[in-house]
Amino acid sequence: MFHFWLKVTLGLLLCMNCSAQQYYFHHYQVEDGLSNNTVFSSVQDQQGFMWFGTKEGLNRFDGYSFKLYRLDDKNEQQLDQIYNLFKDSKGTLWIGSQKGLFYFDTLKERPVRFSDTLREAWSITEDTAGQLWFICQNAICRYNPISKQLKRFAHPRYALTSVCITEDGATWASTYNGYLQKLDTATGAFTGYNVFADRPGGIGCYIHRVIAAGMRIMVCTSCDGVKEFNANDCKTRNLLTYNTDGTKVYVHDILQNGPNEFWVASESGVHILNSETGKSINLHKKFMDPYSISDDAIYTISRDSEGGIWVGTYFGGVNYCPFPYTPFRKYYPDYSQNAISGSAVREILSDSDGMLWIGTEDAGLNRLDPKTGVVTNFSPKTPNSITYSNIHGVLINGDEVWAGTHEHGLDIINRKTGKLMRHYNAGTGPHDLPHNFVVSLLKTRSNDIYVGSGGGLLRYNKAVEGFDRVSGPPNMTTSSLLEDHAGVIWGTTHGEGVFCYDPAASTTRRFLYDDTNPYSISANTANAICEDTGHNLWFATEGGGLCKMDRSRNKFQRFTMKDGLPSNFIFKIVTARNGHLWISTSKGLVEADTSGKILNKYTKANGLLNDQFNYNSGYRDSTGRMYFGSIKGMISFNPEEFIASDFQPMVYITGFQVHNRELAISPDSSPLKQSILFTQQITLPHDASSFSIDFAALSYNAPEITQYKYMLDGLDKDWIHLPTNRKVYFTNLSPGLYTFRIKASTSGKWGPEEKQLRIRILPPFWATTGLICCTSRSPRQSLIM
Repeated sequence: MFHFWLKVTLGLLLCMNCSAQQYYFHHYQVEDGLSNNTVFSSVQDQQGFMWFGTKEGLNRFDGYSFKLYRLDDKNEQQLDQIYNLFKDSKGTLWIGSQKGLFYFDTLKERPVRFSDTLREAWSITEDTAGQLWFICQNAICRYNPISKQLKRFAHPRYALTSVCITEDGATWASTYNGYLQKLDTATGAFTGYNVFADRPGGIGCYIHRVIAAGMRIMVCTSCDGVKEFNANDCKTRNLLTYNTDGTKVYVHDILQNGPNEFWVASESGVHILNSETGKSINLHKKFMDPYSISDDAIYTISRDSEGGIWVGTYFGGVNYCPFPYTPFRKYYPDYSQNAISGSAVREILSDSDGMLWIGTEDAGLNRLDPKTGVVTNFSPKTPNSITYSNIHGVLINGDEVWAGTHEHGLDIINRKTGKLMRHYNAGTGPHDLPHNFVVSLLKTRSNDIYVGSGGGLLRYNKAVEGFDRVSGPPNMTTSSLLEDHAGVIWGTTHGEGVFCYDPAASTTRRFLYDDTNPYSISANTANAICEDTGHNLWFATEGGGLCKMDRSRNKFQRFTMKDGLPSNFIFKIVTARNGHLWISTSKGLVEADTSGKILNKYTKANGLLNDQFNYNSGYRDSTGRMYFGSIKGMISFNPEEFIASDFQPMVYITGFQVHNRELAISPDSSPLKQSILFTQQITLPHDASSFSIDFAALSYNAPEITQYKYMLDGLDKDWIHLPTNRKVYFTNLSPGLYTFRIKASTSGKWGPEEKQLRIRILPPFWATTGLICCTSRSPRQSLIM
């Protein structure tokens, strides 16, 4: 546990380098297979499956699909309302429900009633001796699995609501009237402590649940938030009492997620509480935010073995917050107070005060203060500000912000006030813009300003407050500009290749695609340029992948999907502080070294907003933080904060179908004698030789990118890779013995373990009796879904 909390604390400290840690949730609801959106309890079992107790049954989740289990079939009119789930030290899953106490038989895959006499069981826990404690019919029950004895402790006056065990082995219970009761197990006597002594009691004010954290007891109340009771000195202190609107916090559950960090499940969302400082943050539902929690009524919080947090809600199903191995921060227009305007983010750069300027193609300019998170928007709706909302090139020039637009000229606004200072339209004069499409802007080290327009390359002439055409470069749309280490200006175009302009010599060179020259640039349309630490130039092309030009500036080296890129459509290249290249594409984000070797790939499954980025949109600030714009907003991250995951999930076979029908578990009438999870061999009759197999690696952080490979010994000679599929079909296999083998890869690493299932297909009875001398059957090719 110490090592886990150390990893969690390290991850949170790294994330705190941002203005504030962000929490992004995935949602699982009835549309995804959950039996009911009201979730009262959650836990991870010994194998790694997640379990959810709902208002309508017990659900098992493998990261991809839910499987529903009924408690019993005798009373189908009564709902299987699950109150509490608990995994004991032996790995047994216990289920507290409206129908009583059950345990889950993993081999038969069914809940088993613990006792016919117990009803309404909840608040299950375990002591160090392995004895099970729970609340049933308003009393404490203790079950000794060795002696098989069940003992009941009832308070003479009060109904008990919850039970916990402190680290000294003492048993504590809570009551409806606001008392903590310490149980003397030898005598059955209770000693009470009023946790509401500092406030007058009232109807409906009770303790909902208690959770032990060492010798501290965290008290979840219905009317006074979270209280901490010290079992050593029996003193109580208030940790979290009020919501931001002044109302009292109603608490259902609490999870310790670090030495002093607690996640609080309340009727007002999730509160993340520091018990040492008393400070907390509140995560609540935002109606236009797809990454917020889906409902403010939170009933359960649990943590999985990867450090992810599972939140069960009353109306919104299950919400999952994965551990931030790759902490991508998201900026998108959710219409909250400090959200950016616009989703098509293109231009990104900082000014001398550290403010981040973000130009969008659909909603104007944004000024973001990274320290406070405050966003200011400038649009044509802003009085005396920019004249058009489709922004392309952006440049900081002292207290001026230059903003190029799509077909509406060039705006220059005051950096402090946002007020329009000057505007340039296309005209016929010698120093007018030749074109109203201002695509790119560049300020050189010598303070010259270059403008890439739909009419070619221009240089700003301050003396006349106009522009001079730069002779030599093509009279085409200049999509991006860069000054290299030698002071040479490089430009990309749409359809006319790339060019360089040497201001000192007033010379220009052009580089075009040549299908007869493998060392030419790979496409004539390019979106961006980057110079790496070795002074090599890198070009982002449309359709031609990535091109590297060495220091001789004479030939290109091409990198495409054949070299590991997810797409040949490249938008932007930015260098990190360690010299690595970060490359945005139409199918995700790529990290590569300067030799072109692909190191890592990231997609929406890793935390990106989406997989397709935007043209020439990327930036690295002075702290090493990187920004990339996409068609749905912007992400930011510091690659130095990334944590390599060493988690290796177990792989399980989760389903076995014959002729597309799931095999039932039956020792007498089915080939499947026990749960497929623990089956090592299965024997099939000859007419069941067409079957399919489901499997899953139990990792929830990014299951969409888990890859699999399988082999059927006796049929396949090599491993067959499945990038994202989790089902394979086999048809008309010949009689014989086969071994199905499956492995999984998470985070780009193949786990050392593999799951195996031996499959014996029996011959037809006539093939063993000699009634028929010859039969003809050819083995199938495996089909994949």
